[in-house]
Amino acid sequence: MNNVKKYNWSEIGNAGHFEMVDVSHLKVDTIYQRDGKDISQTNILDIARNFTWESFGAILVMRRKNGLMYVVDGQHRVEATKRRGDITEAPAIVFDSDGPIEEARAFYRRSTSIKPISSFTKFKARIASNENPETEIYEWLNRNGLQIAESSRAGCIRFPSSVVRTWKSNSEACMAAIKCQVEITGAKDMEAHVHDGLWVLEHNDIDTVQYAEKIMLRGGVNAIKMETNRVAIEGGYPSKSLKVCGMGVLAVINYRKQRKVTVKGWR
Repeated sequence: MNNVKKYNWSEIGNAGHFEMVDVSHLKVDTIYQRDGKDISQTNILDIARNFTWESFGAILVMRRKNGLMYVVDGQHRVEATKRRGDITEAPAIVFDSDGPIEEARAFYRRSTSIKPISSFTKFKARIASNENPETEIYEWLNRNGLQIAESSRAGCIRFPSSVVRTWKSNSEACMAAIKCQVEITGAKDMEAHVHDGLWVLEHNDIDTVQYAEKIMLRGGVNAIKMETNRVAIEGGYPSKSLKVCGMGVLAVINYRKQRKVTVKGWR
């Protein structure tokens, strides 16, 4: 018995095949990949300027049933060959594809197995491959006029990892925490640690929305961040855990309040 059967490891699947592909025919699906204007032009220029086949290796391409080929891994390298102008074909491992969902899953597996990818890229790929909770989060945010994005525009949430983590643990509390922070900020410049703090209170059955006005009067997100920092320093906490973030929010809520809002088990 080999180790695959002994330890119930995943099957290797189709190995694909090697092929020299025409780089001018390669496409990128922005459902799961970054748009061309969002990829690093500096990296592309560096690859093009210092190009060697040893460093290029082989790109990963998936061919759809209509014959069109999409780059799953190697977008920067492909753009670099086009920038040079003296390369028409590139080595590739080619797989058959049923469409964007299969490609998005391959992109996710490939990207996460080789190098860290940004939480935004990971979130986008998970949506494109119809994975949850990311798809559920995306649909709920969309219904509420919000989105996960790196932009600082109003309505943009820049902490997908925090949202995914808290949604998995308690989605209702996550939604309430987002709504509360939208109320406090007007959906502008929302913060991950503030979300974590609001979420942990909602998770402990504290309705944070009813305190949104007081939080705003005390200074909003900045007041929560200041109190969270104070709690972490005075308490000697090494990091801003969910509890520390929650204590920071409580400090703002309880300012000059005779009957303090408390969480059972917290000092």
